[in-house]
Amino acid sequence: CKDKTSLFITILKALNIDAYPALVDTENTKLLAEFPPGINLFDHVLVWLEFNGQQYWLDPTLSNQNGTLDNLYQPDYGYALVLKQGVDQLTPMSRDEYKSHTLLVEKYTIPDKTDSPVMFTVSTRYKGYEAIRQLWNVEQDGKNSIAESYEVFYQDSYPGLKTFEEMTIKEDQVAGEVIFNESYQIDDFWKRGDEHWEADFYPYEVRNSLFKPKQTQRDGPLAFSFPDNITQITELHFETDGWSFDSQEFTEDNPFFTYTSEVDFENDVLTIKYTYKAKADHIPEDKIDQYLEARDRVRGDAYYGIIKYIKDETANQVDSSSQSAATIEDQEEIDWWLVVVSVYCLGFLYIVAEWQIESRKRPSFPDSQYYPIATWKFVYLSIISFGIYNAYWMYRNWQAIKIKTGANMMPFWRGLFINFWVYALFLNLRQDSQEQFSKNKVLPAWLAFIIALAFFVTSIASNAVDELPWSMLYVLTPLLLIPFVRYINFRNTNNSDAIKFNTKWRIRHLAASIMIVPTLAIGIASETHFFPSEKVVTESQIWDRDLKFFYRQQLIPANESIRYFYSDALWDARDDGNGFTDKRVFSYWLDDEAGLQRESAVYEEIKNIETEFSKTELSNTIVTITRYDDSTFLLFVSNTDEGDKTFVEELTKAWKAGQK
Repeated sequence: CKDKTSLFITILKALNIDAYPALVDTENTKLLAEFPPGINLFDHVLVWLEFNGQQYWLDPTLSNQNGTLDNLYQPDYGYALVLKQGVDQLTPMSRDEYKSHTLLVEKYTIPDKTDSPVMFTVSTRYKGYEAIRQLWNVEQDGKNSIAESYEVFYQDSYPGLKTFEEMTIKEDQVAGEVIFNESYQIDDFWKRGDEHWEADFYPYEVRNSLFKPKQTQRDGPLAFSFPDNITQITELHFETDGWSFDSQEFTEDNPFFTYTSEVDFENDVLTIKYTYKAKADHIPEDKIDQYLEARDRVRGDAYYGIIKYIKDETANQVDSSSQSAATIEDQEEIDWWLVVVSVYCLGFLYIVAEWQIESRKRPSFPDSQYYPIATWKFVYLSIISFGIYNAYWMYRNWQAIKIKTGANMMPFWRGLFINFWVYALFLNLRQDSQEQFSKNKVLPAWLAFIIALAFFVTSIASNAVDELPWSMLYVLTPLLLIPFVRYINFRNTNNSDAIKFNTKWRIRHLAASIMIVPTLAIGIASETHFFPSEKVVTESQIWDRDLKFFYRQQLIPANESIRYFYSDALWDARDDGNGFTDKRVFSYWLDDEAGLQRESAVYEEIKNIETEFSKTELSNTIVTITRYDDSTFLLFVSNTDEGDKTFVEELTKAWKAGQK
């Protein structure tokens, strides 16, 4: 670097341009100013000069630099020591970060049919540091290797993608830019959903710049990718009419970076533009959480998705028979439900009938003690019966005690109110153990009391609170009774016939499993909101897949949060739903013929909100939204746990606040 700098300065002086060496520290950069003076602090030398009233820093060792003097890129090393008479202080280097820029334009040409190939072109224009870096990569790896790596990158999203035309690389010597042009054909552009096709688009360059550090609790600053200056534009050119997208804007501005996104749809072209600029080369250790929060907001916005319903492809083929076809489909759905209900009723009747028949023919086991049953079967039947088998097991044990002792009691009621009789059963088992073994072989009294109390609390909580995880606490109740089950089985060691008979797997147990396990799975799916909940929910209870659906369908912007939401759909919240944010109310439903239908209104557009509360548990509350142009649409809200009242009350507050 010293030789090239000396030669360059000599050439400039021959041109009557004054230039001077400038020493820099490429490792410590701006931290150089914090060190005490020393001759060993510098590891590189470049050239400083003034020309036509402008100050320039030039590095003759840099390769692949193109462009005029005003747009040449020079890394900012923070400070330099200019070796010029009279200069005895470090000189700050000017920031040339925005002379470095990446402009990436993606264009998709989307035909009408989902099985037709999509043409995909990418034009990437690099300037400044990025141009130097890309040209260096070409020198090192070759154009063919880079083209192959780009193709592999896109194939991660589109496995059927293949190169359509050879990549071209052009250099603009005046602007100091290098342009990469790519052309592909995508044979599997659309991804199949349940009743739709979907496609997602991500600004990878932007998302990659906002990395998440592995260590967030730090004693020193976090190095930040700088200078990053990125513009990414995605254009979707639709070859058919019928598409509709709302305009959107989002901005994130903080001390570390600025980010904006814009969505516009015009003349069958959807344009999504992302801009990102880094503001700093590091993040202070006490600002890491602030950066991560900003990063999450950007990553929540930095993607876009579109959906094409399968029915939309055949909408033009609907004829006069469509109404009767829809009627037949509705009737088939009703018949399907009748079959399911009938099967469950018949199954329940069979279980009861077999149990009654066995009860009359059940053999007696005079030497058996209590009601022995294998522990695994006791736990399994208790879980799939939602705790009912616990009561039956308790009833059978008190019945055995009554037969043995002749005590005046009602075993049925002790089984029904099992929560109050767990500790009493322990006392009887402990007395039996004292009589048979002269010591307590059940468990300590204090532990039995804790178990009885825990059984009481979990049983009450699982029935009183209809939300996870409380509603699933009943699963713990058979586990709490295992010490009692094991002692009873221990007492029947010499009477294995009773255990074998009670543990035998019967057809009614298989029938109960077939009936109840799917019901239990559906209940858990509903409580976890994998299936639509029967209640009004908040955004935190909505699955991420459904939130992405709302954003893709333009039901709400990605930067708005849902306050309350309810879906009246049975299996998929994407088939039907309504809710509201701080700025708007929305409703949507899937029509068998017309596809997804949607209605929404910002609060400034709403003239009135009327509510007709449901009068029965099986009906929904109906909310009528009236706009100032007198157009209306409806919201249907569940009255479970009075969620409709909360929904309407909060919606009214948000609407009134939005009118101010």
